[in-house]
Order: sequence, then C-alpha cells, then structure tokens
Amino acid sequence: MLSVCSAGKLKLPLKTTPSGSHEHLITVLSQKVPGVIGGSVVLPCSSTEPDQDTEVHWRQNGSKIVYDIIKGEDSVEQQDPRYKNRAETFPEEYKRGNFSIKLNDLQHTDAGKYMCLIAHSSEHKTVELIINGVLPLTFYLLHLSHCSNLFLSFILFFYLCRANNRKWN
Repeated sequence: MLSVCSAGKLKLPLKTTPSGSHEHLITVLSQKVPGVIGGSVVLPCSSTEPDQDTEVHWRQNGSKIVYDIIKGEDSVEQQDPRYKNRAETFPEEYKRGNFSIKLNDLQHTDAGKYMCLIAHSSEHKTVELIINGVLPLTFYLLHLSHCSNLFLSFILFFYLCRANNRKWN
C-alpha cells in the first residue's frame, strides 16, 4: 500500500516473495515541523488506502507511546503520561486515511522524532518536531485579560517576562 505525504519520500523497490507475490512499497517520510513552547502543531500521517479498522501507532523517539488508534478507535490506556490530554486525533478523518495527531501545550521535551506506524502495511512515517522557543509575550498578554484574579495576572505577567528575558527599564 502506498502512502501520500506532503514532503520527500524514499521508496524502496518492490520485493518479490517466493510465492511470486509482491510486498508493499515502504514509504518513509522525513519531514520537519516547527513548534513553539505553549503552542500546538499537527504531525501529519496519511495513507492512500483508507481503512476504518486500521491500527496506527504514534511513538516519540522510538519508544514513548504518544497515541494509538486501534480499529478506528482512540486508545490511550498505554499512553505516556506526558501526552495525556495534550495529544488528539481527528477521528472523522480516519475513513479518508488521515491519522495525523495534534500536540497541544508544547514543551521542550516534545522535541524529537515521531514515528507513525500503520499496521496494515509495512509503511511508517517519521516527523521531526523542532521546538523554536516560546510564544511571543503579546500572546500571553492577550490571555491575561481573561484572568479573574488581578494578583495572579501580575505574577504570571512577571514570570513570563522573566521567561522571555524581558528587562524593565
């Protein structure tokens, strides 16, 4: 089965098995996705042969369980605690072969290589998440206006200024 990807592909030739049948092409995606601390990113993964019952496994750096999709259902029982309530999928897209995930509230530890393993074939995709720093201070200032406690707003403001290496003159 052949996958569609938005970045470069490495296609290995078909192998002929002793019975004369052909094994699937392996498509390896090597894509870099930039993100910022506190932001969100979508890590792409799709297949041209949609199957609602497909098993898809997302892993970070080869071992950390980010997300599993088993027979079209989200499975987070074995999920690494660092991704709990921060990783989400798009279940309405499974039937189209889209198994991308969205990571929210990005942290420095989220940087690294993510693998999307599609179990019904021998294909996998690798996406490298690069963390480029923090969101601009103005982003946080806009959210401060929603804080009901003025004292906490000021504490958060000063903390964020310090985190962004801002100096008071």
